Amino acid sequence: MRSFTSKRVRVLVGLLALMLVVAFLLPVAGCKKDTTKDKILRVAFSAAPDAIDVVGYKMIEILKARGINAEAIYCDGGPKAIQALLAGQADVACNSLEDIVNANMVAFALQRPKNMYSMVGRKDMTTVEQIKGGKIGAADPGSIANTIAERIFENHGLKKEDVTWMQIGGNKARAAALLAGNADAVFVYGGNYLILRAEGYPTLTTMQAEFPGLHDDMWCSERAWLDENGDVAQAICEAQIEAAKWFHEDKAGWLALCKERVEGLDEAVALQLYDVMTEMDMYPLDGLMTLETCATTSAFLITAGVIPDIPVSQWADLQYMEKAREKLGITVN
Repeated sequence: MRSFTSKRVRVLVGLLALMLVVAFLLPVAGCKKDTTKDKILRVAFSAAPDAIDVVGYKMIEILKARGINAEAIYCDGGPKAIQALLAGQADVACNSLEDIVNANMVAFALQRPKNMYSMVGRKDMTTVEQIKGGKIGAADPGSIANTIAERIFENHGLKKEDVTWMQIGGNKARAAALLAGNADAVFVYGGNYLILRAEGYPTLTTMQAEFPGLHDDMWCSERAWLDENGDVAQAICEAQIEAAKWFHEDKAGWLALCKERVEGLDEAVALQLYDVMTEMDMYPLDGLMTLETCATTSAFLITAGVIPDIPVSQWADLQYMEKAREKLGITVN
């Protein structure tokens, strides 16, 4: 009897030990706890709410559903979004590469994978060259919009000194300046571009026509934040890809979120924008960001003399996007 009882105890002890080992090994085998839950994430957009950023707003909704306490902050221009990061008021921001490099930030995903900047002029204008001697509605100092303007002027035989640069501010403010007759031409994008077009203001040229293959705003942060919050950075990459899929599959949902977030939205203009972004494949389902695509964008700015000639690896960290693709079973096309 004692022998039986002793044997049974040994068996029970052995089973308990096995269960403890299994409990320890399961997380290692892939059943990892989501370490992002309940983390706080403050996201700075570099413009007032605009239809072109709705996929970014959807990304935040996806992160919230995952348990991350994400909130949006809206800044009037890229430099102000960078200032929010530096002041500790935001954790990540969407900015142009010029802002990212010059502020020593690190890019890790794409908010607007392709560049939609367009130059729009007075109603009597038909060519870029007609801006000579006129007033260009400029963004804040250091903004990518100003760099784009200078490079496009070069393509059309114009010098920076051939126009008067009026510092106006963000995308919405620049569009308003043209509508009010305070500028002869402006560089705008997204819903504000389509509003001007619907009002009869001519498109003089576009970024895609002048310099195809360039990225627009990228998600960025400080190196220290990324090192401490790599799980959140990967979650952002995953959510950005999932939001891109949502964009392609749910036009009605996209429009509904537009109406919710963008004040004074013209539904017809918003649907035009959706069609334009669909035609240009603004949101590829693979996240698009690679060393090669980043190099194309940086080469543009290096040639313009606005960022130093440094390797992509000094301002971009693709590990979070690569991990997101691997988790979602996505390969780069």
